[in-house]
Amino acid sequence: MRIVIDMQGAQNESRFRGIGRYTNDFIKHFIAQAHARKIDIILMLNGAFLDSIEPLRAEFSAYISQRSILVWDGLAHVNYHNPANLGRRKAAELIRTTFLSSLNPDLVLISDLFSGAGDDSVTSIAPNNPHPTAVIFSDFIPLAYEKEYLSHAWVKNMYEEKLKHLQNANLLLAISSFTRNEGIKYLNVPANQIINISSASSPATPEAAENTATPAQNLRHTLGITTGFLLYCGGSDSRKNLKRLITAYAAIAPSTRHNCPLVLAGKMPEQSILELQEHRKENGLTHQDVIFTGYVTDNELLDLYTHARGFVFPSYCEGFGLPALEAMMLDIPVIAANASSLPEVIGNPAALFDPFSTEDMSQCMSRLIQDEHFRTDVGDHARHQRALFSWQRTAETALNAIEQLIQTTPRTPTSESMKTLETQSLEQMKREVKNHTFNEHELIQIAAALNTAWPREQTKPFLYVDISELHQHDSKSGVQRVVRSILKNLLTTPPATYNVVPVYATPTEPYRIANRWLARL
Repeated sequence: MRIVIDMQGAQNESRFRGIGRYTNDFIKHFIAQAHARKIDIILMLNGAFLDSIEPLRAEFSAYISQRSILVWDGLAHVNYHNPANLGRRKAAELIRTTFLSSLNPDLVLISDLFSGAGDDSVTSIAPNNPHPTAVIFSDFIPLAYEKEYLSHAWVKNMYEEKLKHLQNANLLLAISSFTRNEGIKYLNVPANQIINISSASSPATPEAAENTATPAQNLRHTLGITTGFLLYCGGSDSRKNLKRLITAYAAIAPSTRHNCPLVLAGKMPEQSILELQEHRKENGLTHQDVIFTGYVTDNELLDLYTHARGFVFPSYCEGFGLPALEAMMLDIPVIAANASSLPEVIGNPAALFDPFSTEDMSQCMSRLIQDEHFRTDVGDHARHQRALFSWQRTAETALNAIEQLIQTTPRTPTSESMKTLETQSLEQMKREVKNHTFNEHELIQIAAALNTAWPREQTKPFLYVDISELHQHDSKSGVQRVVRSILKNLLTTPPATYNVVPVYATPTEPYRIANRWLARL
């Protein structure tokens, strides 16, 4: 049994958010579960995200063989934001599908289906997909808040297209009970096709934070943050409810919030920070009262968690709410909104507040700051609640559902059927080329990517001969005549143990096989 995992959730912009952390942690435990059951796992990386490939190889080296981490040639400039990218995106989708088919998977697991608005993520699921597909999905927030998230036509078109792909999946893996119920509500798929695999948080302890505190605490010193602050971690979307959070914090008696600033940590757009800073001023607060950290590393975040007096999560719509669970894992008292998935994460009505009532939020925050009995009760309950969430249980639930799907979807691909798939992909690409306008450079890129998307068995290794200078400009000099003569002899009387291939590169392009130069020769 072979499962191929599309790892783009750990490569694209999602890697800076909860989806990226979820992907990395979940896949590590999923690999362990799969190997225990003698299941072959392949991690598939998009070559368009070049800077992420080596870090991911290093990160997963302890979990899987490097031979099981494969890279396909993704194309650049395929995001939905620019309408001119449509042809390249369709070509990239076909290249990805062709590469997947060449691996002959029993199932494909997609970590992040909905990205691609502003980056080069490429994911698609055809109606008659040649391989069963499972998708991890985190929420349907854009459908619940269309005015906020789908107001631009191109964004709405993208989201609707992704929803169609999602409905073509054979199995949907929801990260919470709330998200599963939303899927049943919004999608036209059988309820038994949507499974709640839940979520978890990687084990971390206050002791671990102390071990990494020396470089991480520099952030607190730079920003003037001492111990005993209220912490929020996450994005700045409207649903995160940060303006109400600031207003509620301002309503706390000055004597209570004295020496207990509100720290907002996480990667937020500059414009959002400026708007929130203006809102802070309007509420009579200073930069020492409400502090913005910007993007923080894992060690810096761990340091902030362990030195906070309490954690506040005011979001009124979450797919799961991973930061709240992370804080609970570190024995930080957590209060949160009584909305969406957060009640199932927190599990304690006393620690919940109405996210639309700044008065209710303010009272709960005030108790968190000054009521030691309340803090102790919240912490004690969290220690029992957090035991309900583990990556091992999440991975096991997902793998059980996937195995059941594979066993009920028999596939016996033959060499003939694989050849048919290869022919079909070539014919589809021809149609895409006819339907869209490509320049010569793009056609070369597409041809090269499609060629490598269907690996062929080689009986002999390759000996590549670099003729970059000769390919660019043949000045008939002595050195170039020698290179040409040597290459000619290698090609006409090749060594018995190698295939000889001339290649070239430019300052801006990777190596290519010099087919046209060979033709002229």
